[in-house]
Order: sequence, then C-alpha cells, then structure tokens
Amino acid sequence: MPSLDSFYSSDLVGFFSYSRDDDKGSKGALSALRDAIQWELSGQLGRSQATFRIWQDKAAIPLGTYWENEITKGISQSAFFIPIITPRVFKSENCAFEFKAFLAREQELGRADLVFPLLYIPVPELDDERIWRNDPVLKIVATRQYFDWRDYRPRDLGETEVRIKLIHFCRGISNALRQPWQPPEGRPQRQQDESKPVVERDRQRQTAAMDSARSAEEQKRRDEPEAGRGAEDAERRKAARAKARRAEERREKAAAARLAEEELKKAAAARLAEEELKKAAAARLAEEELKKAVGAAQLAEEERKTVAETDAVRLADDRRVNAAAAEPMRLPKRPSSRAAMRAGGALAAALLIGALVWLESEPSPPSPSQATITVATSSVAPPGSAAASNHAPALPAALGGAPSLNLDKWAACRPASTQKPELIGGPLQPVTLKLTVTPKQLRSIAISPDNTRIVTAGDDGVIRVWDAASLKWIREIHGHTKPVYSVAFSADGTMLASASLDGTVRIWDGQTFAPVQTFSAVDDKGQVAQYGVAFEPVSNPEYVDSVGGDGNVWIWDVHKHALAKKMPSHTGLGVATAGSLSFAPAPNDSGTFATANWDGTIRFFDTGRTDTIPAFPGKALRLAYSPDGKWVASAGADTSVNSMGVKLWNSATHALFRAIPAHRGHAASVAWSRDGTRLASGGGFRDTSVSLWDPQSGNLLKVFIGHTADVEAVAFHPNGKWLVSASEDGTMKLWDIASASELLSVAGFDNGQYLAYAPNGCYTGSAGASSYVKYVTKDAQGRERDVGDNGKDSLFVPADSTALLLPQ
Repeated sequence: MPSLDSFYSSDLVGFFSYSRDDDKGSKGALSALRDAIQWELSGQLGRSQATFRIWQDKAAIPLGTYWENEITKGISQSAFFIPIITPRVFKSENCAFEFKAFLAREQELGRADLVFPLLYIPVPELDDERIWRNDPVLKIVATRQYFDWRDYRPRDLGETEVRIKLIHFCRGISNALRQPWQPPEGRPQRQQDESKPVVERDRQRQTAAMDSARSAEEQKRRDEPEAGRGAEDAERRKAARAKARRAEERREKAAAARLAEEELKKAAAARLAEEELKKAAAARLAEEELKKAVGAAQLAEEERKTVAETDAVRLADDRRVNAAAAEPMRLPKRPSSRAAMRAGGALAAALLIGALVWLESEPSPPSPSQATITVATSSVAPPGSAAASNHAPALPAALGGAPSLNLDKWAACRPASTQKPELIGGPLQPVTLKLTVTPKQLRSIAISPDNTRIVTAGDDGVIRVWDAASLKWIREIHGHTKPVYSVAFSADGTMLASASLDGTVRIWDGQTFAPVQTFSAVDDKGQVAQYGVAFEPVSNPEYVDSVGGDGNVWIWDVHKHALAKKMPSHTGLGVATAGSLSFAPAPNDSGTFATANWDGTIRFFDTGRTDTIPAFPGKALRLAYSPDGKWVASAGADTSVNSMGVKLWNSATHALFRAIPAHRGHAASVAWSRDGTRLASGGGFRDTSVSLWDPQSGNLLKVFIGHTADVEAVAFHPNGKWLVSASEDGTMKLWDIASASELLSVAGFDNGQYLAYAPNGCYTGSAGASSYVKYVTKDAQGRERDVGDNGKDSLFVPADSTALLLPQ
C-alpha cells in the first residue's frame, strides 16, 4: 500500500499558513522558519527542492476572487498543512479561509492527521474551553494537539536546542506522510503520469544507495571483530544481571508467599479462638441468667403457695373451700408480687440471651444464587401470620442494621457474596445503577499523617473529610468561594492547607478542621488564583508555599500571618501559570522544592540556586518528590510522536532519568508509594485510566479502568493494598491493587449529602442518598427503563454502613 510520500513522488507540496503582519513584525522570522522546515523536511524525506516544496503566500494577494482562487489552487496541491498560531490568525479572514479549505482537502485525501499547528505566540483563548469550542479555527488547533514553539520564537534558528526542536517537529510530519495510505477512487490520471518520469531517477538513487550500503558493509566487516567481542561481553553481563534479577524475584515471591500463608494461618486461628471465646462467654452468661431465672421462679412459686394458703383459709370461712378446690381457675385475680415480676424479667432475659447465642452460632445467610432477595414494602404482616414467620431476622444494630433491612438483603451487599453487578432483588432484573445528579469535579486528595482521614476538594469549593478505613463521610469544610485545586496536611498533622481560584490560601486545624487563618494573594491586577499548596516537610512548619495563575511561588509565614516573599516559577515565556509544587522530604534537604508550570517547564529551587528544565511540549501539570527525596516524578502533556506523559528526574542533578509513555501522552496526576518502589499516575484527555508503574524499569504493572474524565489526583491508601483517585467526573474511587478492580465510588453533593456505591450495585449514604441514584434496565428495543424505588431499596445499606461494602 503506498503512502502520501510515495504517491506524490514528483511533486510533494505542503501549505504554510501564517499572518503576513506576524512575519513583517518579526523581520521575516516566519519566512526563515518556513525555509528551515522545508530544508529539514526535504532531508528527512530524501527529496530535492525540485520534488518538494512548502507553499507560502509571500506576495500581497488582493481580497476577492483572485485571492480565493490562488489560495484554493495552492491548497488543492498540498498534502499537509502547517498553520502558524498567533492571536492575529484568529482575527484574519484569510487564515480562516485557509483552515477551512485545507480541512476539505484533508477529507478528500481520506486522512485526519495532516494538520500540524505550531503555536508561535501565546493565545489566551486556547486556555478557555468555553471560548475555543465555539470558534471553528480555535477548535481545530485545540483538538489537533499543537506543537509549542513559544519558548523558541526569540531564539536563533541555528542554536542546537532550536535545531533539535525543529527536527522533532519535522519528524512528526514525515512519519505522517510515510504512513500506509489508500488513494481515493477517481484520482486524476495526471498523478500516475507524473510518477513515470521519475522511475529512472529512483533507479539511480537505488543504485547509489546500494553502492553506499556495500561500502558501509565492508567497513562493518572490518569493525566486526572488536565490536563482536564488546557485544558478547555486554550480552553476557546483561544475561547475568537478568538471571540474578529473576532469582531475586523468585526469592522475594517465595518469601512473600510464605509470609502471606503464615498471616492467613494466624488470622484464621485468631478468628477461631475469638469465636470460641465469644461462644463460651455467651453460654456462661446464659447459664448464669438461667440459674437466676430458676431461682426467681422457685421463690415466686413459694410465695404463690403462701398466698394460696391464705386465700384457702379465707374461702373456708366463707364456706367455699370445696368449690375453690374443684375450680381453682375461678380464684379472684390479684396483682403480681415483686418477686413474680422479677422472675418474669429474668426469664425474658434468659430467653433473649438464648436468642443472641443462637444468632451468634447461626450459619451465614445464603448467597443470592441460593436465596431470593426480599424487596422492602410498606405493608407489615401481623404477628403470628405466615408472612411474619417467614421474614428473615433483622440485622443486628451493631452492623448498622434497621428494622426494614433483613439478613438476606444484607448478605447480597457483602463483598464476599456472589452477587453480580447486573442483578438485583425482586424479580432479579438485569439493571445498572446510575447517578441522577452529576457531582462537581474533584481536583485534589490529601491523606492525614496519622492515616485516619482522607480529604478531597474540587470545583464546588467544599472540602470534604472521609474516614480512611471505611470511606465514611465525616464532615464538610466551607470557606472558599471558588474551586479548590489543592489540599495538603502539614507533616505533623496539626494543620491542613487549601488553595483556591478565589485567590486565597486557607489554614485549618488538622484535627477539628476549624478555620485558623486566611492568606489572600493579590497583585496590581487583583486576586491571583492559587493552584497548588504545600507545607515545609517539618513539624510545626514556619512556612506554607502556594503557586498560582501569575506563575509565582507565594511563600506565607504561618507564625507571622503574612506574605514572606514571592519567587518567579515560570520562564516568562508562554502561559504564566504554576500548577503544582512539592517539597523534598526532610531531613534530606528541608526547604528544597520544585514546581510544575503550564509553560511546560519544571523548576528546581535548591539552596542557593534555581534550575529550569523544559519537561513537556505542553503543560507540566503535577509533580512529586519520592519518599527518599532522590527522584522527582512529573506528569504533563506531551503530544510529540514518541509521547511521554510521565517523566522521572534526578533531584540532585536535575537530569532526566526515565520517560514513561503513560496515558498516550497526557498524564494529569502522579504519586509515590510510601516505600518509593511504585508510582501511580492518573490520565487525562483521551485516557482516563489510573496506572501503576515500576519507576526503576518503567514497566507498567496494573491498569485501573472506571473514571470517565481526567484523573486530577491519585494517592496510595494507608493500608498499602488500595489506591485512591479523584476525577473530574466528580467521584473518588477506591481500587484494589492486587486484582486491579474497583472497590467503591464516593461522591459528595450539596448540603452535606453524600453517596457511596460498590460495583455490585449496592449503595449507602446520607439521609437523602436514594434521590441521587436510579436503577435502569433495557427493554427489547434497547431503551432504558427506570426500575423504580423497589429496585433501589433492594440493594440499599443504611447510612454509616460504608464499611459493609468494603473487603473486611
């Protein structure tokens, strides 16, 4: 199958779209850039200037029919399109016409990857999705993943770094032109005729290439003995390292298996011993209560006999002794004595304890495959009826039960049950749980140093606190008036900081979450949005740092309640916004930190010096120091040919250690495990998965699928077995690392309402939780139908029972 490069063998044309005012204002820099691109691209494609050119409108063509004809003619001959993106482009009727004309040309060629936007001057509208989605030209640029040239615009094209950048840009074009391509039907015969005259030239080039290959082969044969010996040594060393690594992995797996087996045995023995102790204690208690009840009954019987004798004497005086003896049930009723009442109470207590002992030793409820799940209704069967006798016993209050909840239903929602996600109670209809209200986007996660609390924040400006063990909602924190993009605990857990687009950094008590103080970021233009916040990694920190929309680091003095200083984080070129910062852990180098900037750079702030590193062609979004402080992991947008969404840096030398092709080039978040042996990342744009990596080898370990929008934050759960993620889809999800499966989703709504739901369709939450979900099924035509309240109630676990939905 041919490619565009081979099909247009005699005359391959590209179209260079730009504003002549931009070229004039830069003293011909754009024309020089076009020449450099043409020479580099012709070299990569192996073409001469006679068979390859990039069309450029250098002359001033008047508006009107002639202008449109000339542009249309140039585009109709072009196989690719390079638009130079500047603010003038989006105000130019000429450029808009060129864009639309080439889109038609691209469709004619049957391709969708021949537009290569080059961002030359910052265009603020590209950062506002509401604007660019409604502008036809902006939308093309935003969705085609433009190549960022902003930092290189003022530099000389002869500089090495600029040349390397140009080579990468041209490589993307040449790769696209060489891809297999099926020419559309009805291609003019002219193209076929044009290819014939060049056959001879192609043959000559092939002959020359063969001669060159022979020369290279001879040189290779001369160099082979020495190279072979070096390659053999290297191969032997590589094989030895691989063998040692495999042996070490086998030893580690065997040790882990032995340890897991021992832990399972210990846990099983402990559970068995605890159950036996409970049963023995319950039996002893029941026996003691039974003895008390028997004693009380004997005492009551003696008292009854005494009363009977007294009555008999009185009845004998009334001459009714014989009648009373013949009809003892006709004795007049008397109030029960205190002893009799005590006996009755003791007997009831004995019966109750016996029932509890029965419940303790009762076998586990049957699984959903063996028992029908009962749907709660408003009708109540009368005591003693058949319905009442068949009704399952109520769930004990210690398990979060309620009178309307029965054990069969609860068993279906237990994680160990065989309940399938698409089956519910009642008629066992195939259904799906859906949210009726979309929660606000989440932006950040923080885990308290004592591992008891998880804090989330997002676009509704509300900070929510959750119990780390059970994911149960604890409370909300209000104060910010705009989205909260970052939350962070101090190292000693005494303080929680939050950064918001309302221009404030707020400090809260780390235990009670009461407000402590507020810092307001203001410059000569007004409030400055804050995107990231972090404390110095020491106990009782003196400073908390934040980064924001002006591209500066704001250093706040916690003790003096004032701004200590500001430091520039961005390069001064491109988008002047810093989105994230991270401190090196103490005592490695307290005070050392790094920032991620929307101009694609990360900046290291070491003692006495700063260093700015070009990290990503697009935005650098998040970064995090490893627990030992030796490495920095960064996440960002990389739209190059070999796109790398996650990159690791040596924190001492600031050199790139490893680039990982994560999330198809657009990673939105990153986090280290506590031992630094694993790295988690959250994706964005086209890939919204959560991934687990080996940072040393760069190998992908696990992939977690479930979020439907950018994953803005990831964290390792304190138990080391789970991952936590927060997404723009408004949910916080809990993942099991071993099985790469979703355990639970949690969402917060207005007025303290929240919802937690498991993949099997069971859910719990606040008092109004049922209003946020619906169960739907599909009819024969594939249309969704609401199952109704019975569908929801059949898999509802009462509030404060989130832990029931998690592995115990």
